[in-house]
Amino acid sequence: REPDAGAGELLELTRKLKVATRGRALLIVNDRIDVANAAEVDGVQIPEDGLPTRAARGLVGRYNVIGRSVRDLAAAQSAINEGSDFALVGTIYKSTSHPDVKPAGIKLIEDITKDSSFPVLAIGGITADKVDPNGDPNPETWLARLEPSQTVYSWVMNNHWFTNYRAEQAIRPPVVNRK
Repeated sequence: REPDAGAGELLELTRKLKVATRGRALLIVNDRIDVANAAEVDGVQIPEDGLPTRAARGLVGRYNVIGRSVRDLAAAQSAINEGSDFALVGTIYKSTSHPDVKPAGIKLIEDITKDSSFPVLAIGGITADKVDPNGDPNPETWLARLEPSQTVYSWVMNNHWFTNYRAEQAIRPPVVNRK
């Protein structure tokens, strides 16, 4: 995500990231389907008010991953019904990147995943002390406590272990066999 970058600059950065992530993690471009296609990455993340998922699918192809940003249960249901492969849900907690957004809280994640196995990535103000009330920064400790059927993956993007831990265990949303 680099909202202030021009298309050429973003394409160059994306190509570098593609080399760095090859075989280790999916590379998903935020909102720029043109850049995603030019760089031949794994998928796109579409904002809640972006192109409809079906239109995006027509542009990126049936084998690429499409994520949809959502802020409420209705938007999550829409993402599921439109054929998104996963949802980026947030802001969950107060966040410095979106200081004016009212946090939705963990209940939103619970509501979305209650009757669904749809993959959800919780974002926004998520830190180790909020995920683990004991403040354990080790992801193996608190990820191990999740129920096996739970589909919530929390990214703590700015902690030192994010690159080392998550790159080795890339979240790979299920690829739907599309006709």
